[in-house]
Amino acid sequence: YYAPGYSLLIAPTFWLSNRPFWWISLEQMLMAWAIIWATYEWARRWTGQTAAAVLIAAFVVCNASFWQYYRQPLSETAFLCVMMLGTLALMRSLETRGRWRIIGWTLLGAALAGLLGSIRQVGAMLAAGYAITALIHACRGRVGWWRAIVSSGAVLAVTTIIVGGVILSDRVKTSP
Repeated sequence: YYAPGYSLLIAPTFWLSNRPFWWISLEQMLMAWAIIWATYEWARRWTGQTAAAVLIAAFVVCNASFWQYYRQPLSETAFLCVMMLGTLALMRSLETRGRWRIIGWTLLGAALAGLLGSIRQVGAMLAAGYAITALIHACRGRVGWWRAIVSSGAVLAVTTIIVGGVILSDRVKTSP
């Protein structure tokens, strides 16, 4: 059983070929590279040091379980990829200036948080983590309270709707 989010990510490969496993392997490889890049970007933003970011990304590259999962069509690689990209988008929504950029990064982060929750339901916790981070930023004066509350509400609402739909769908499928 794969959650619907992972199926959504690999479905296009079945349109490309009757034997999509090469395409799925390529997609897995691209997601693995995206994990490494996103880890580097996250670490660079978090530490403010390029050398530390390279070291943290190198730890990901050297992780044996990372390479084991990357070679198999399992949802672990997709989950990590969407989690890191969602984290970056939501971080960017708190760092950027300009109304449309804030809205764009927040909506992208919300969509990725929802997709993450549909890959594995525990992924919905990214939205909760964002809400807490946004409120901490507001307490420290980095963003306004209105921005923190509205963006948190938007991310939580989108994620709740998507994950709620997945849960209801599972209940309907498993009902006698």
